[in-house]
Formats: sequence, structure tokens, C-alpha cells
Amino acid sequence: MAKRNQSLDAMKGFVILLVMIGHIINLNRFYDPYIYPLIEAVQMPAFFMISGYISGMKSPVSNIMDWRQVISKRAVTYLFPFFTWLLLKQWDDLIRGFTNTMIQLDRGLWFLMTLFIINVLFYTTQLLNKKGYQKSKLTGFLGFCVVFLLLSSVFVVQYIMGNPFLSPVLTIKYIPPFLFGYFLSVYKEEIQSIFKREIQTIAFFACLILFFVLCLRQNNFTSPLVILSMSIIKGLLGSYVVFYAFSKSKENLIKSKLAWIGKYTLEIYTVHFHFATKLNSGDLNFGLYSLRGFLFVFATFIIMSITSALLIYMIKQNKVTNLLMFGRNNS
Repeated sequence: MAKRNQSLDAMKGFVILLVMIGHIINLNRFYDPYIYPLIEAVQMPAFFMISGYISGMKSPVSNIMDWRQVISKRAVTYLFPFFTWLLLKQWDDLIRGFTNTMIQLDRGLWFLMTLFIINVLFYTTQLLNKKGYQKSKLTGFLGFCVVFLLLSSVFVVQYIMGNPFLSPVLTIKYIPPFLFGYFLSVYKEEIQSIFKREIQTIAFFACLILFFVLCLRQNNFTSPLVILSMSIIKGLLGSYVVFYAFSKSKENLIKSKLAWIGKYTLEIYTVHFHFATKLNSGDLNFGLYSLRGFLFVFATFIIMSITSALLIYMIKQNKVTNLLMFGRNNS
């Protein structure tokens, strides 16, 4: 088994903690013009970027058998938990719940379905571009870009026509960070040779500042297209900042603990939000930026963490539930 990349695992662990905190703030309807916009802008793009980066560490699929094998694995990992949790959540009106979720993925575990769609696009592009990879790295890059652009244009047309099936706006929004991570991985040596350490450091701080500025000025945008474009830009900036910070950091206790958490991000993602409002009796009369607000978030986070860990542990004790709810075929 290949050795895991601690920096990537730590990055996943850090981002899933942001997701948990963000859900506590959002689901309890706290007014927060400062912290939550930052979390919202980076949390999911960072996950897509990591997925793209990991995809770039593997050899491209070169035949239909390889394609079928990898897509089958992705279907188990992403679609099994997506539909299982959809069934559990909508069991009392399954047909309506299923129909509504298929046209509005964020009613369910949208991240899993969107990531599966992007993976299908990605590996289909690799399959169709196999001759380009055989010629040269440049030809492979150009061929990949052309084929991927043609395939993904289907979702752009679908979005423009107003067809909501499988929420094409989510696919459009998260393709850029996925490809960003992929290109960073595949062309790592070329990027490092062109952009020296000093330039990378300058780019890091420039992206960090611009990320903060755009997040805190997000209410200035009203056009849907501009809002979508700015969301993509903020996601790319924030993802790069987090990626750079973790890839350049040395091994330490905090990083190792985050890396351990990062091994269970899919499990945490599927269960944690069910416990985000357990302390909310419906009459929160205090703001987030107060002592009571801080204590509420802290206590909720502790309860969410403990109950999620217990639920994850119980589910993983059975191979069937582990497979259906987490897409894992091993313990």
C-alpha cells in the first residue's frame, strides 16, 4: 500500500473542522459577516482541489477496462452513501424526496454526487486523450484541456437553459478547484522550476490578502453570474492558501492529529451536521461574537465531535453499514 501524504491528510482534517464549525454557525442561524464567509469560500473548494491533486498522482486510464474499474470504485465510494443517506432522510416520502434532491443536490450529500460527476468527466477525458499522453507532456496537457472543455460544456449549456437536473451549477463551480489541484500535482516539477520559492511565498501572501478582501466584500455583488465567478475565484485563492500552508509546514503534533482526522473526512462529512443544532432550543437571544455565543459554539462542537465519533464507530463495526453509509468496503 502506498504511503499516505501527511500534508494532504492534514489539509483534509483541517478543512473538515472548518466544515463542522461552519455548519454550527450557519444551521443555528448566527449572523456572522466575518468568519463564516471565509469558511464558506474555502471549505468545499479545498476538498475538490485535494481530490484533483490525488488524481494527478495516479497514471492516466488508458483503456476501457481501467476506466470501468476506477468509475466503479468511485461509484461505491460516493454514490452508495449519497443514496443511502437520501433513503434514510426521505424514507417517509421517498419518491418526492428523491425527485427534489435530483434537481437540488444540496438537499442531500451534494458533495459526493458532484465529485462523482467530475470524476466521470475527468477519467472519460483521460480515456479519450490517451493518444495525446503518448506523444508528449505538452500534447497530453493540450488534449486534456480540449476534451475536458468539450465534455464539461454540456453542463454549461444545461445551466444556461435552466435545467436543474443534478444541479449543474455545482459541477461548474467545483470543476476549477479540482483541475487546479490536478495540474498542481501533474506539473509540480515544471511549476517549481518556473516559480521559485520566493515567488511562491509572494503568491501565497498575495492570494491570502485577496482572499480576505473578496470574502469580506462579497455583499457588493448582485449578478448571479458575477457571484458564481467570484465564488470560483475565492475558492481557488483559499484552496491555494491552505494547500501552500500545509505543504510547506513541517511535521508536528498538530499536523499529525489533523492528518489522522483527515483519514475520516467522508465519514465525518456524512454524519456531523445531524448534531449541529442539538443545543438550540429555538430561542437563541445572543450573538456569535459574545461570551455566550463562543461557549455555545464550543459546546456544540464538542457534542458534535463526540456523537459523530460514536456513530461512525458503530457504523464501521458492520461491513454492510460501512459500505452503504460510508462507501467503504473494508474496516
